[in-house]
Amino acid sequence: MSIDKPTNDTVFPGGKLSGKGAPGATITISVNGEIIGTAVVGANGVWVLVLPNKLKPGTVEFQATQSAPTDTVSVSLDVAAPLLPTTGETPFAPRAFLFMLIAFGAMGIGLGARLWRRSA
Repeated sequence: MSIDKPTNDTVFPGGKLSGKGAPGATITISVNGEIIGTAVVGANGVWVLVLPNKLKPGTVEFQATQSAPTDTVSVSLDVAAPLLPTTGETPFAPRAFLFMLIAFGAMGIGLGARLWRRSA
């Protein structure tokens, strides 16, 4: 059984962690002792787990435990900061941005015959 080490030993919240195991076995993944998910090993001997968004940045210990035959492996990996906000916030407010463009004369948007058209 194994955990595949990603490039630069870095994973991202919402990214994937994978490894190899006995086909049909259940893999339980823990981070610093807390279970974060399970995966079933496919017929090809590979398991994949989508990492939860709640992972905090920093170096953490990932532990994979296989159900049968019983086996456990651990690896330390760096969890990077999320690429996009994970708390439901929007990185920018599209309506406010569009209003600013129109209000300050940067562009006008109107409905054309069949499509939206933009006039500068």
